[in-house]
Amino acid sequence: MATRTNAVGPAQARLLRLAAAFTGSGALFYALVLSTTLGGQSSLVPAWWTPCALGFIVACGIGAIAASLRGSIWALSRVMHSFAIGYVVLHLSWLFLWDSQHIPALDTPWFNAMPGLGAIALALFRRWPTVVGYSVGITTTAYEVNLRAITAYDEPAWMMITINSAFIAIFALSVGQMVKTGRVLDETLDETRAQTSTAAASESRALERERFKQLTHDGVLAALITAMRTPHSTIDVLTQRQAAAALAELRALEDGSTSSAVHFTDFVARIRASVALADDLASIDLQVDSEPDLIPAEVSDAMASATLEAVRNVLRHSGAREWRVSVDANPTQLRIRVADNGIGFDPRAVSRERMGLAVSVHSRLNAIDGGWSRVESEPGVGTMVELGWVAA
Repeated sequence: MATRTNAVGPAQARLLRLAAAFTGSGALFYALVLSTTLGGQSSLVPAWWTPCALGFIVACGIGAIAASLRGSIWALSRVMHSFAIGYVVLHLSWLFLWDSQHIPALDTPWFNAMPGLGAIALALFRRWPTVVGYSVGITTTAYEVNLRAITAYDEPAWMMITINSAFIAIFALSVGQMVKTGRVLDETLDETRAQTSTAAASESRALERERFKQLTHDGVLAALITAMRTPHSTIDVLTQRQAAAALAELRALEDGSTSSAVHFTDFVARIRASVALADDLASIDLQVDSEPDLIPAEVSDAMASATLEAVRNVLRHSGAREWRVSVDANPTQLRIRVADNGIGFDPRAVSRERMGLAVSVHSRLNAIDGGWSRVESEPGVGTMVELGWVAA
């Protein structure tokens, strides 16, 4: 199965944003509910500490929600880590600043009511050992805060820390596992796309071979043989030589035999034939600074197949009144442009789950050394598909 490194796919990103919004909403909810208890506990520490602590929680809540709606995954990660780490710092600073006063036995320090949120924030981006360690650490500090602040607090340390740590870790890891399920979905999608691309390429080659056979038997061979046998006064020698070369190439294709490299004239003939398969009245513009000597056969095959798919895409979807195919070449690189004046589209709005040009064009060029492709489009303006190859 295809694997990802630091990339976050669309399914995982959606779940990350959902979980971050949940965490941020929880922080704001706790801040609102617990704000009524602040007055009776603010005297336990310096006057500045309580508003700063409450402001930190509110800021992290707002930041988490904002990042989940419009921010990048990197920004989301920074907010979640800041909240998790800051929540620990909040506890440690309280222990350091506590002035030895106490609160009634039935109360609890207000900031101790949300230890699970910090663990969830961390679980979105960290592995389980870190989450478990964090859960134990925050539960231990929370117990120490209760021990100092609450009058006659005598709950057994081992029991409270063990039970609370387990509860927090299990809940946080469950949320983290839900997010990681999105990663599995993305990897499955990548694998499906790769398999679909391979199947599409195989099917396309089979269809093209069959079409070439049909063209060969339905008149191309006869036309080339006629051109070869026509007297020199009627057809010039160069045309006869080109006909002989084309005839040899078609026979090689029909037999299923191919060479490792093709001449530039054969490459151009292959591109013309691919365009003709989609529209037999179409032509191509050719601009050559200096002809390449030989072109790898896999490059010729990939660019011809991708050109055919790009032209078919124009005819099926663009609604264009005009379109053109141009070929530029020099000794080290090839470039093919398929441009139309159709309805166009916004490439950024195309869902990643849609195969489209990703399979029919990009995958073909990406599969060869030096191959590249690019799509430029804008609604109402048209589309240009560029296919290229650079010699190593």
